[in-house]
Amino acid sequence: RGTMSGEDEPGAMAREGSQGGTLDEYGFVVAAEYVAAYKETSLLQSERRATLREQWKVLTRELREEDRKAEELTLSTEEAVKTAGHRTRSARKVLRGPVVHGVPPEYRPYVWPLLCGVDKARHARGEHVFPGLLQRCEGRERNRELELDLDRTFPGHPLLDREGANGGAGIAALHRILNSYALYNPEVGYCQSMNFIAGILLIMDVREEDAFWMVSHVSDSLLPNHFAPPMLGAQVDNKVFKVLLSRHAPELKAHLDTLGLDTAMVVSQWFLCIFCNKMPCETVCRIWDLVFCKGPQAIFQVALAIFRLCEARLLVADDMGGAVEAIRGFEAGGFNPDELLET
Repeated sequence: RGTMSGEDEPGAMAREGSQGGTLDEYGFVVAAEYVAAYKETSLLQSERRATLREQWKVLTRELREEDRKAEELTLSTEEAVKTAGHRTRSARKVLRGPVVHGVPPEYRPYVWPLLCGVDKARHARGEHVFPGLLQRCEGRERNRELELDLDRTFPGHPLLDREGANGGAGIAALHRILNSYALYNPEVGYCQSMNFIAGILLIMDVREEDAFWMVSHVSDSLLPNHFAPPMLGAQVDNKVFKVLLSRHAPELKAHLDTLGLDTAMVVSQWFLCIFCNKMPCETVCRIWDLVFCKGPQAIFQVALAIFRLCEARLLVADDMGGAVEAIRGFEAGGFNPDELLET
């Protein structure tokens, strides 16, 4: 399964879409007003990526060697779970510094599942789980909400466009992942925003089974109690963020309060989708590199950074609409992940 149109490699420069307009390296349309900023940032990133690729080539070779050694051992289920857990903890420790500068796109299908403990989950729950869920999906009554959200998942993207060359396969894979998770964890089931998370995983060429386990990791471990009512985890996170903003940007928080802007209006969707339906794909993936390695605190750090980078514009906003517009403008034009992640 390919995620890019034509023969473009990850990291390629901007190109023209078949229907006109500029596409980013992942197949997303870049709005006309942001094309110049996107091309400028892409040029700077391309100059760094050769060095990054060499670094990650060495890092992943060492990690894969550990994988190979583990595979050669005859382990009980308990030992396999323990070994896989150790590999994930070790990888998070080793990669904690390098992920700040980003994982090259071609290494994410290997690195992300490793950081999310996919092998540990697979060993703990059983190798049969995902294949068994796929069989159950075939005869399952259709989930109407899920069905509707399939076509709302990054509409127009070549991998998820039913009318495109690869869209049918992409939509089918998205459906299998989400339906399987709904069966796997019926207490949560399918919830809106899961489709965007699974969609990014497919666009980044993560294996379908790995994507299923990663959706489970996000819903059950990384952001527990965020996806199903009463969504207590999301409520707690919104309150925590308000405290953090008061502590780190008290003048800004006071101004937003004066405008009547509840930050939950903005950050709730960031937390639920880990920014993936709000910002350019490369910026989202850079955020995910950090979040999968360092945990949910990285989500708060990024959210705070966005408010700090928008602070000057927010402080001159004289109503709630102007403040929201300033933040939305930053989201849409946030093509420089280095600026965001180094704030």
